[in-house]
Amino acid sequence: GVELAGELTDFLLKEGQEQYGNVKEYLTVHMITFDVLNTFDKELQEYAMRHLAKKQGVQIHLGAFVKEVGKNFVTAKMEDGEMVTLECG
Repeated sequence: GVELAGELTDFLLKEGQEQYGNVKEYLTVHMITFDVLNTFDKELQEYAMRHLAKKQGVQIHLGAFVKEVGKNFVTAKMEDGEMVTLECG
């Protein structure tokens, strides 16, 4: 999750913008995950989340599980039990 979100936003900010113009204006990267880098210490986990959110604009949904994926949507169960549907496509 962390690696994919980082690589995808790197592409959108650099090569994607060069090759496809203002494509970033139309895209938002979401990372739906229960945890982040759980094999690493807490400080590194927090650094990674801060970097992805602030520097790369990733929307992090921590403590969440994907429940359903459709043609134009992803539904996730958040940590508090709320079901959230994100449009995509």
